[in-house]
Amino acid sequence: MKSKVVLISLITLLVSACGGGAEPTRAPTQAPTATPAPTSTSAPTATPVAEWEEFTSEEGWFSITMPSEPTEQQQKLPDELVLHTFMAEGEQAAFAVMYSDFPEMIAMADQEAVEKILDDGRDSALTSMSGTLVGEESASLGDHPGRHIVYEISEDTIPGGGEGILRVYLIDGRVFQLMALGVKGQLPAEDVERFVASFQLLEHKKPSVSEETGPEAVLQIVFDVANTGDFEALGNLCDPLGENDGDTQMICDLSTVETNRESFIEYFSKGRIAGEAVVNGDSAEVPFLFGPNGDADETMGLIQRGGKWYLLDF
Repeated sequence: MKSKVVLISLITLLVSACGGGAEPTRAPTQAPTATPAPTSTSAPTATPVAEWEEFTSEEGWFSITMPSEPTEQQQKLPDELVLHTFMAEGEQAAFAVMYSDFPEMIAMADQEAVEKILDDGRDSALTSMSGTLVGEESASLGDHPGRHIVYEISEDTIPGGGEGILRVYLIDGRVFQLMALGVKGQLPAEDVERFVASFQLLEHKKPSVSEETGPEAVLQIVFDVANTGDFEALGNLCDPLGENDGDTQMICDLSTVETNRESFIEYFSKGRIAGEAVVNGDSAEVPFLFGPNGDADETMGLIQRGGKWYLLDF
């Protein structure tokens, strides 16, 4: 019992440092594949738990098999990011799936930048738990890049030391972390393999980030959504650094919150851009008309981050 409490405490510690939950129908698209990598630093010492449960998070885009029904936690991180954690306890190990969204990186194709994201995920995990890297291999989930990491935990962190694996994926701007953690010499390799291999990516709609060069098109998305009802398209239009005002945040929140959607449609369905954008460095202002009759003058402020334009204020 004591060792189980220690395991859960360690996962909580990792969750607090990793900056850098529904039962819908499952629709997996492919199983994960990876280059050969060790799944633990010791031989299995126990028979895997006989009855594991399949857990599905449609909002999280995944399904996975875990030794028990996971508990879900949400934690606010710097830069307005949110870390979602699903944690379950097994007989001799604890397991977790974590994810967070990085909308400004959705369209990133730079391999060097992708590798840095994966490096940061590895380093933050090891640092938070006084871990030592034992092995690391590239991994993939379909066409999505990732890493498989094996590490040990010092005796200063857990009596007798510990060991664990971390699988990190970068998928459409979302960073997934799969973790198994146990007391050193007691991490069941069969359970670890069962856990990692069961991770399935669900069909999902990629977050929309405008690829055009001008700020007008970002504002046009707002008007388009008011007419089509495709509210998910609003989710990543706001400043990823969180410097936008409450009015623009209300618009972006409509991607997941139904409150105010009717009012939004009333005021923006007849909206249109009323002039050319005035660009000043990384800031822009776009005049537009909106309101029930589409005749109210307003100006939308936008800001450029990493070559992309985002809503800032109006």
